[in-house]
Amino acid sequence: PKNLQTFNGTIFNSQSFKDYKVHPDNPYFTAVNGVLYSKDMTELVAFPIGKCANGGVNNFVIPKTVNKIGDYAFWSCSSLKTVYYGGSQTQWSSISFGIDNSALTKATIHYNHIHDYTLLPAVTVEPTCTQAGYIEYTCMYGETYRETLPALGHAAGADATVVTPTCT
Repeated sequence: PKNLQTFNGTIFNSQSFKDYKVHPDNPYFTAVNGVLYSKDMTELVAFPIGKCANGGVNNFVIPKTVNKIGDYAFWSCSSLKTVYYGGSQTQWSSISFGIDNSALTKATIHYNHIHDYTLLPAVTVEPTCTQAGYIEYTCMYGETYRETLPALGHAAGADATVVTPTCT
């Protein structure tokens, strides 16, 4: 919901639950590739259990901006084996881990991870006169990067006729 302010990580404990979705106007949370974060991306709030179910996700990228992992964020995610972290080992050591995240703390951590967005094809939405477009790249670990293409606007061509408005 748009006004959701708090979240309990165990509320969605079904193995069929694979993606968090957040209203774009919610000032407290955001979702990236189905993972729930604080709006400023400093807390990884919850990782969907369904992504880990039945040998699902075995590697995951945690952005450098994260300095807190919420309670139960990786609860029941035993398939997770490898984590790619954007920051240094020192930064990783200063992250605050909530309770019951043993799947994450048992994983192998790779530090200073830089995404390679060139390996997979990009999704492109062309801009129109009034709407911006974008090119969205996805790295091999599922993280996305979006490049905005500005709206084209309107331009009068050589054949355009300008009519002065009248009041009648």
